[in-house]
Amino acid sequence: LTQKIMDIFIPIIKEYYGIDGALEFLKELNLKYNFFKEQYLERFSILYADLLKEKGNFDEGIEILENVRSKQQNVSTDLYFLLSELYILKKDYESANTINFEGMQAYQNNVDLKRQSLKISFYLGNKKEAIDALKNLISAYPDDSDAYIILGEIYKSIKNFDEQIETLKKGLNFSKNKDGILKALVQAYIDNNKLNEALNLVPALIQEAKIGNNELYWVALE
Repeated sequence: LTQKIMDIFIPIIKEYYGIDGALEFLKELNLKYNFFKEQYLERFSILYADLLKEKGNFDEGIEILENVRSKQQNVSTDLYFLLSELYILKKDYESANTINFEGMQAYQNNVDLKRQSLKISFYLGNKKEAIDALKNLISAYPDDSDAYIILGEIYKSIKNFDEQIETLKKGLNFSKNKDGILKALVQAYIDNNKLNEALNLVPALIQEAKIGNNELYWVALE
């Protein structure tokens, strides 16, 4: 079983059997193939920890990824990003900053880790600097959908809902990858009792679902 097969099968299993079903599938694979000790250790661990993140089991996800860090001299940007994200969700921003900084030292030109550093900086109290830096990042990379989403999350956290919505609407206009922005914008409208605006996005959600994102189709139906 290759890394590509795991990457393909897990989203399909999660769609039909839920997070618990996908976790059970990975457990069974590990019992048979012992992935936690073989060449797929890192990728398998990332897939497993990502499911644990969705389930809210942040500590277990952190333990699995830290185990990989302790065993491998070099780890991927995906691992650094997910591990720092798990620490953010635990509100352990210092640890998140340490992990993300280590990743940026190893991968100095990685935009994902750069974005993450600005998000962490905000949570560490550097609010204005983080917002300004994200705006500059968006100016430099106007099609960076994740930057709009993170900036929207920041505005939401400080209860600036108008700016959150405007940021996501701007991202919808400029970004090529609209999946995450559509979901975030629909949720922002719902949170602010703007149900008509949310419903107006249903055709776009269904269109994106036709392109290949089945998760968005279910969001549209809800």
